[in-house]
Parts: sequence; structure tokens; C-alpha cells
Amino acid sequence: MKQSNYPEAIVGGYIRNRKGQILFVSSYKWKGMWSIPGGHVELGERIVDALRREIKEEVGIEVTVTRLLNVQSAIYPKHFVRKVHFIFFNYLCEAKADKVKIDKDEVQSYKWVTPEETRRMKMNVYTRNTMKLLLMKGTYEHSIPTEMEKRLLNE
Repeated sequence: MKQSNYPEAIVGGYIRNRKGQILFVSSYKWKGMWSIPGGHVELGERIVDALRREIKEEVGIEVTVTRLLNVQSAIYPKHFVRKVHFIFFNYLCEAKADKVKIDKDEVQSYKWVTPEETRRMKMNVYTRNTMKLLLMKGTYEHSIPTEMEKRLLNE
């Protein structure tokens, strides 16, 4: 992994299954902490297309993207394997199937957990921030996107 000299756009998916559980992954990149599937937006790629691509590559499932949850800036995150500046675009997604097939290069393990179970998980601060938002606002249960979010999903 090379160090970049500019902020990197990163997409991440909080993926729900039919049971209401969320998919979490562990990766050596986050030093043993749980996070969500996602990755870099490539040059010329729409954000939502990058999200679908990264999720398919990392965990082998297709999703329906339902809403933008938040945008976070991660400047030199202390638990990441290299010095980097990320701008995270986090989305709520619905899994089209529960069967996960992880990419062993990016993801070492996964688990489906209930929102309540996430309170006891060791996860990076950025993932934790978004989970707090989901639990606090009831966004997890009510995923009706606003008009602005609908436009962002269709750009």
C-alpha cells in the first residue's frame, strides 16, 4: 500500500439482511477491529456504483442502496495500517441474499449481528460513530430516503 498525498474517497455499506442483522467484516487494515465492507471510489466512477462494486468484491453479495447515512473525514486514523486521509461516504443497504463469500485479500472474516450486539463489538471509531447514529435516530428501522438522498442515489 502506498501513501497518498491527498484525501481518498471511500464508500462503505451498512448492509442489512432480512433478519435485521448488519454485516461486519474484519481486515488486517484496521488492526483487528470490526468495520463494514467498502473501499475506494475509482476515477470516473459514481459513488453508488463504487459501493456496489466494492461490496460485491469484498463479500460477494449484491445490495440495494437505500440511503446515505453520513460523511466523515478520517485524518490519519490511528488504527489503520498506514498514514492516510479518508473521506467516508457511508450508506445503508439491503442485502439481496445472506450468503457471504469473502475476498481473503481484503477481508479475513465476517459476521451478521443485530444492531444491539454492535454495542459490545470492538470497531474503529468511524464505524462506531455511524452505528451510534443509526441506533440513536432510529434510522435503522426507518430507511425512507429524503428527496436529496434520492437524487444522490441516482447521480
